[in-house]
Formats: sequence, structure tokens, C-alpha cells
Amino acid sequence: MRFVVSLNVLAGLAACGSTSSGTQPNPLPPLAAEHKVDADAMCKRIQKLHDEKCGLFGDMELRATCPEEVKGTLTDPRLRGMTEQMDLCTSELSVCSDIAACVGQLEGNTETRDCTDHSEREQGNPVGLPYAEWRTAMKRGFLKYSQLHSSREKPIELCGVSTENWWLSTLQCEDGSHPLSNNSAAEQARLGNVGSGGRCGSSIDHYEVRCPEQVYEVFLDSYVCPEPQVNSAT
Repeated sequence: MRFVVSLNVLAGLAACGSTSSGTQPNPLPPLAAEHKVDADAMCKRIQKLHDEKCGLFGDMELRATCPEEVKGTLTDPRLRGMTEQMDLCTSELSVCSDIAACVGQLEGNTETRDCTDHSEREQGNPVGLPYAEWRTAMKRGFLKYSQLHSSREKPIELCGVSTENWWLSTLQCEDGSHPLSNNSAAEQARLGNVGSGGRCGSSIDHYEVRCPEQVYEVFLDSYVCPEPQVNSAT
């Protein structure tokens, strides 16, 4: 598998090189000029996440040519922004669930809405947070389901349904087991949509996760994403 394709896989795309709707994702703008990607270091970090079976990284297959392929994406204006964003996600964060949440936003819609905008025209767009604020909010450090406290009124905020599933698959029961081992298993744990909720009135997804110690009810808001002006990140 080429690294370019792996970027799309990591972004939670349903098929190599395409989104679930069959269209190409909109390219992300590059980060500030001073951001430098060390291709060798990035590939080593991703390989480590793969070996640790960290969520969506467990499905990757990186070849020895990974560093060269990373460098190639940095010269392609369609892929440079995504590569730089992934470099930030995997270098800034150390907890698997946080990395999954960060990488998931790479597939995010470039159109966002204000939290108070519930118009029909904007209904399908996620709420946009300033990128720096969004990055800070993603650093939760969750390892186990027992750490989650959520409800329809106060759901856990993520960016994208695919991100929800991969994020849930990274978490453990008290005995260290993973009841939702992959994206598909997490999707099967989804009971449905419970209507609007959260601070911005978005549609809230309800999951039921069965662990040996108890059944966990998890409520997620997949409509909170960083604003498109990501090139202001440092």
C-alpha cells in the first residue's frame, strides 16, 4: 500500500483514495512555512502506532519507501496539508485515542457553521472551533471507557462519524480488553441517533459498549471540527 493511500485510510475514508460518497476529499491548506516534517521520524511514529494496534493505524501497511513517499506528498499541493496535519497529530499527542481524534479531522468538511446557526442551509455542516482551541480540546488522555462521562446534553465532541468509530475502538475495558476492536465493531455498537443535543444542538449518536465490568452508555457529537483556517497553527 502506498503511503499516499495510507493517508486517506488514516483520515477514516471508506475506500482508498475516496470518501464514503465516492468523491475526493478537499485538500487541506499547508501549515505555516516554518513547520518542517521529518519524513523518517514520521514514518517511525506511524509504524510504532501500527505495531501497537492503535485504532485505525492498525490497518496500515507501510513499506520501506515510506520516507520517500512522505517527501513526495510534501511536493504535491493536494497532499501537503494533510501530511503536515498528520505529522502534528502523531508528534504532538501520545495517547492513542487523542491521536485518532486528531487524525479523524483530516476528512472533515471544509465548511463549518457557528454554534448558534441552526438554519436549514447550514444544518449539515459541523460547528467550527478556532484551530488552536480545537487542538487543545482534543487532548483528553482517555484510555478506558470508565473514564468517559457523557450524556445527550453533554456528549463527547469529535469531528466525523468515522472518527467516532475509530476513537471508540482505541479504548479499553478495566481488564485491558478492547470490546470494539475496529471501525466495524464500533459501528455495530451504535444504537442510533437520539436527536439534537450538546452545546450546539447537533445530532447526537448513542453507543452501547459491553465490558466485563459493566455496560457503558456513550454519547458522541461528531459535529465539532476545526475551522478551515488551519494554516494559522503553530
